Amino acid sequence: MPIKGPDVNISRHMTGKFIVLEGITSTGKTTLGKMLVERLKAKGTDAFFNHEPTTHTPFGRISRCIVEKNQCLPKDIEEAGKLNIIKKSGVLSRILTKIRNGKKLSELERQLLYIADRYEDLRGTILPQIARSRTCMQDRYELSTYAYASTKNISYSRLKKLHDEILREVYIVPDIILYFDLDPSLAIKRLSNASGKPVDIYETLPKIKKTREAYIKLLKKKELYKKLFIIDVRPPIIEVFEDICLKLQM
Repeated sequence: MPIKGPDVNISRHMTGKFIVLEGITSTGKTTLGKMLVERLKAKGTDAFFNHEPTTHTPFGRISRCIVEKNQCLPKDIEEAGKLNIIKKSGVLSRILTKIRNGKKLSELERQLLYIADRYEDLRGTILPQIARSRTCMQDRYELSTYAYASTKNISYSRLKKLHDEILREVYIVPDIILYFDLDPSLAIKRLSNASGKPVDIYETLPKIKKTREAYIKLLKKKELYKKLFIIDVRPPIIEVFEDICLKLQM
């Protein structure tokens, strides 16, 4: 059941909002996010879809290669090493050196790559677009970082401190978080039925169970969002979509 609270009319009197979609794998975030963008546009709200890890920053592309167990492109490593964020965190430079030398990263190092990608994405895409009064429909944000890191026993407090240090001047709290809830066994079933989708290092049943448990705990940290809705994504996707539109009055 969704957390009770005032409905949010996001198709009227709204400019430059930041809406985040969160949840374990195979909950339909990408499909639903794109559908919601089209509904907003049809209602006259300028909106765009965005996702993490990105494909438009070198840190995002590197992160995707690592979790999908592919080899990182040397040009992405070199490009990442030239970004200003390297000066903000010396450890990022050391991580890139490890990747260049083919060494395995720790879970904390992998999560720092996600945070670096988020910094570049906020600075280069999300904040400029929101400043132009566009609404960003974001597939994954910091809750994903905390939830997935917990599967390797990295504490929320430790990661939150690093996250705050790196993102200090660009971080924004989401106006709305839509958390898509699904039983892990159903997520695995959907994943096995998905054609062409690479299975990443986080997509095993034990890890998905741990990730969902971590999400449920994180949703209680109200400093991480302004408004929250928990969405049951077991029904057919069109029913889920209409349910979201009804809740958000769009």
